[in-house]
Amino acid sequence: MASPRESKKAKITRDGKTYPSTLKNFPDELIEKIISHFQLKECTRAALLSKRFINSWKLNRNLCFVVNKQRFPRDAYASLVDRVLDQHWGPKVERLVLTFDPTGQENRVKGWIQTAVAKGVEELRLDFRGGHQPYPFSSDLIDATPIRALELNNCLVGFATELNGLRFLKALVLKNVRLGNKFTETIFNSCLLLENLEFVNCNNDPRLRISAGYLNHFKSLKVEGFRNILSIFINAPTLKSLHYNGDICKFTFSCSFPSLDVATFDFRPNRMRQLDEVEQIIMSVSFCTDLTICSSILEGLSPRLKDFKYREFQFCLMRLRKLTLFLGGSRYRRRTTFVNPCDIVVFLMKCPLIEKIHIDLGDYPFEEGLFWKLIVKDSFEHCCPSFQLLKELRIGNFKFRELEFRLLKIIVDNASSLAVVILNTCGNIMRTTEEKTLLEWMSKQNCRFEVSENNNKRRLGIFRQKKGN
Repeated sequence: MASPRESKKAKITRDGKTYPSTLKNFPDELIEKIISHFQLKECTRAALLSKRFINSWKLNRNLCFVVNKQRFPRDAYASLVDRVLDQHWGPKVERLVLTFDPTGQENRVKGWIQTAVAKGVEELRLDFRGGHQPYPFSSDLIDATPIRALELNNCLVGFATELNGLRFLKALVLKNVRLGNKFTETIFNSCLLLENLEFVNCNNDPRLRISAGYLNHFKSLKVEGFRNILSIFINAPTLKSLHYNGDICKFTFSCSFPSLDVATFDFRPNRMRQLDEVEQIIMSVSFCTDLTICSSILEGLSPRLKDFKYREFQFCLMRLRKLTLFLGGSRYRRRTTFVNPCDIVVFLMKCPLIEKIHIDLGDYPFEEGLFWKLIVKDSFEHCCPSFQLLKELRIGNFKFRELEFRLLKIIVDNASSLAVVILNTCGNIMRTTEEKTLLEWMSKQNCRFEVSENNNKRRLGIFRQKKGN
């Protein structure tokens, strides 16, 4: 009869026989195969457990050299990479990640890349943001291996007209890279399997063209921090995620996006430019379920006087489930905006299936100006919205002002399924009469309220759901 200790051990059944599942019963080839996919740091830790794993790091396929720069200054970092690559036994390297200042070490870095390419590297990430000069990266370095993921940061990119090594590329991320006029055209002509494309803080021709109409797998596009951008042309019918964060520019869409799920438009404030053709932007994202916009979009869609009549733009976001709205300008910095509570409610009324609403008020205070008092106030007080599917409402930088309370009240009063309201305030509560009035009103509602401070994230009050009679 087996002892209780032995019976507690996990068993492996093979060929009708039962074996204890200890590492001693696994062949060396299987152990090496498993450990080869660990992070490099985990392989070195495994070497401390047993002599059997003492050379496991030499077979590692995931060469991620992301270390503490204080413990590994530039020379020590270079020596570490040299040692690992020189003593690498494995026939395959799947991933190579370098975070390094390559100034004066360009040939050394080139040798590292060539070693990884010779072992069939599939994911290459070069983060050289600390370099004084961009690292000269040529597509000739990777022509001999089928790269599937490439990320370059602070590099001077030189791509040939035909990219043999990027024919199987699925993800391309470029940060702080200067792009040529024909760069995007070369990418889309050579990388027919491309799925994700990301540009961050890149210099390019002021007219960016995304011509991916014949790419059947293109899913995600992110453009952030482009300098001196004037226009963006997008032809990508299979797009599922679109993210833009940067200067105000002109958008041209040559197709619809029936598969689009997530879209973000966050414009950096610019007094010299105005956002035109807002209707085209909204119509292009009419199929998305998760939308993030800034006040510039809302201003362009807000009701206005036309032919001496107060008119609204006609649109409908039938599939939208979650809306995130940033007021007071872009997340880059705050500016004066002309959005009022009526604009927000009118926009929400165009989203009949909305379930989550996140509003960041920023530093912007709603002002009761002449336009509000003469035209907008009456329409706001008599509108009858319906948010039957709304479950969560989150308002950031809530300052307990009258118009903010009115906006909160009209949404809560017309949301029969609302479960939770989260208010992130700018300071302590229960200091003014307005705050006490709001807290009394909260206690009478059928949903759960949570109030917390922005600065220290400390929860200041929870008002639970009112029990039925």
